[in-house]
Amino acid sequence: MCTLSMVGDGYHRQFPERWPNIYPWLETTPATTRPVVTKAEFDALRDEVTELRELLEAARRFDIVTGQPDCETAEKMEFIRKLMDWLGIDSITIFDRADPVP
Repeated sequence: MCTLSMVGDGYHRQFPERWPNIYPWLETTPATTRPVVTKAEFDALRDEVTELRELLEAARRFDIVTGQPDCETAEKMEFIRKLMDWLGIDSITIFDRADPVP
């Protein structure tokens, strides 16, 4: 399993326990609609996912440098893309293999 996929899968598995009031919404609603959360909750989640983005970028660089195959799939990463879109965090450079290594 490539590192990018492993990190993304781990975060997705932990998310329902960490954010139980947001998780069901993300699984069923368009990314343009926001659940009712406090500003503090939104900011905390945005900070967390910003850190996750940095971790995923590092995992992507590691996969490229070590020649690991692109094993993450659109289905596996859809949750993280949807979450990042909702929070206003760019996900394109993480998942677009045509993008050069940062």
